[in-house]
Amino acid sequence: MCKAIKQLFSQSDKLKHFIALSAIMEILVTVLLFVFPLWANLLTSTGVSIVIGLLKEYYDYKHPDTHSVEIADLYAGLIGIGCVNLQWLIFFVLYKFLPIFV
Repeated sequence: MCKAIKQLFSQSDKLKHFIALSAIMEILVTVLLFVFPLWANLLTSTGVSIVIGLLKEYYDYKHPDTHSVEIADLYAGLIGIGCVNLQWLIFFVLYKFLPIFV
């Protein structure tokens, strides 16, 4: 598994997909934090980020002369989205259950 992830990020294009979708997810979570509770926020932000990743791959599909469709791009983006979800869930648990963060 670790070897597959290392191979996935050995190309700079995959790293760009990881960074772009995790940044979009982070911005959405931060902005929507003032509107929704955390659980609804994470679900909404995850859904929107996945749709953005799928739309990017659809754009690549429609422009084959300059872009190529790769499922690994979508995997890299999904890993980025998962990392942001994990980060916010860890933050929520620490904030909720450890008095040092209050």
